Amino acid sequence: MCIFVVEDSPADARIILESILGAKFKYRLFRNGEELLTFIAARKSNPLYTNPNIILLDLNLPGKSGFEILAQLRKDPDMAKTPVVILSTSDEKKDKNRSLELGADAFLTKPFDSDGWQEIIRVLQGLVK
Repeated sequence: MCIFVVEDSPADARIILESILGAKFKYRLFRNGEELLTFIAARKSNPLYTNPNIILLDLNLPGKSGFEILAQLRKDPDMAKTPVVILSTSDEKKDKNRSLELGADAFLTKPFDSDGWQEIIRVLQGLVK
């Protein structure tokens, strides 16, 4: 399984990647949404490119917000069906509702303990079965 992680916080990225590696997932890290969109756009010229199984997307990113990136992903015919999980520090109902309205497959609040991260790994595994 390959996961694209869009996370600008080095501390959060480290924790996410440690959890992903522990679950034996492959990953690619993007520090902002523009990096992700540029990489995806370049796929058309690379016959070896394959879509990720899941995209983990933070909402609060420099430049375009996670909402904007999600909306663009859902407009791309090649990415429209790729599961996108919002992983954010926000626990605001309006953020969750907006994410789901834009097409997110799940909205998860970043946990602060290892049990919470293990639950996130279980959710990710369930999305690609």
